[in-house]
Amino acid sequence: MMTIAEQITEAREMRQITEKDLADKTGLSLEFILDLEEGIVDPNASVLLVISNALNCKFTLGSVSI
Repeated sequence: MMTIAEQITEAREMRQITEKDLADKTGLSLEFILDLEEGIVDPNASVLLVISNALNCKFTLGSVSI
């Protein structure tokens, strides 16, 4: 199973969106997006929802999809 960091990175790259573009679309800082994709920080549910909406995709955490 892919980590949430890997899922976010894959979804972003599949849509050919840069980390900066994702930061702009979500209102999150570029630094936070970079740390998130490196697995340095873990997103809470509200952050996952914002990213999910920006990328128009779902993420899986165990048996839960957001």
